[in-house]
Amino acid sequence: MADTAVFHQTALERGGGLRVAEEISKILDAPLYIGIATENVLRRIPDNIEVRPLLTGLPAEILGKNIHFRRLYSIMKYRRSNIMSEFKTIILSGSLLQWYVPNPDQHVVVYRHSIKYPYVPEGFEPLRSAFEVFMWPYHQYPNKYLSNSDRTKRHLKNRLNINSEVVYPPIVTKDYQHIADGDFFLTVTRVTKGKCVDHLVESFRSIDERLVIAGDGDLRSKLEERSPDNVELLGYVSEEKKRELLGRCRCFINHSGAELFGIAAAEALASGKPILMAKGGYNHVQDGMNGFTYQHENLGPAIRKFQSDGVEWDRRRIKEFAEERYGIERFKNQIKSAVDPK
Repeated sequence: MADTAVFHQTALERGGGLRVAEEISKILDAPLYIGIATENVLRRIPDNIEVRPLLTGLPAEILGKNIHFRRLYSIMKYRRSNIMSEFKTIILSGSLLQWYVPNPDQHVVVYRHSIKYPYVPEGFEPLRSAFEVFMWPYHQYPNKYLSNSDRTKRHLKNRLNINSEVVYPPIVTKDYQHIADGDFFLTVTRVTKGKCVDHLVESFRSIDERLVIAGDGDLRSKLEERSPDNVELLGYVSEEKKRELLGRCRCFINHSGAELFGIAAAEALASGKPILMAKGGYNHVQDGMNGFTYQHENLGPAIRKFQSDGVEWDRRRIKEFAEERYGIERFKNQIKSAVDPK
């Protein structure tokens, strides 16, 4: 039996969950198996990571088009996986993978990016409760749980009585630098309704400031048609371009109010940039030190407060905050400790 492997459920885009799985793979020098991934995503994974397919038989482009079919297919394939059973230690990234029934002598670590069940629509609380009962035995298999934030940790304990260790997603903070205080506010996000990008764009219709949005998604073309002149949608940007935008923006906006972590906001802090952060999700912000929080409907007043409060932002202190919480060395130590079965 080989030693260790990392498994990530689905990669239809290169989001924060996949990037965490990539870092774990590099730290442990372990192969990264991905259940369903598009060719576009696979091309963007760094060459020093050994990527292998977990599911075979149907192309990702077909599975990616039907979310319900994709989930049912995953359940069927993950529950008894010959590939997953080959390794002494496995790290599971994503909730779909928890259908897997491990061998008795396997060491299983689960990294939870989310507190949601992907099969349960928002607001269907009875169905959610039924899934929690149905999945109870599967939740008992792992040896250790890791949570991406304090909010996820509390949910796992309150809803499932699962104890977990908070391991914040890592930022290579040295790659991010403050370049200048530009003339634009920035957000880096998927351009979807769930990220509240439509509301953000509409809010800037009455805000006399420039907003730049980096990211792609199903709302992009519609928003490009109706966005005001002071809003620019760039679409997908490279890592190099993203770092430049973060280094040159005036302030970063995290508007969704539902982020369980929000890795782009952490990258903004690593760039020495303050954040305006909608309340509701994981909170990166210590008010007045590295930004301000605001109620979702009060973005305009939050921007006026940011402009007029007279705060002189200590760029070094903001970056040090990011290094302490989200630095790569801390992440490495926590991951190596988690996979040690002793």
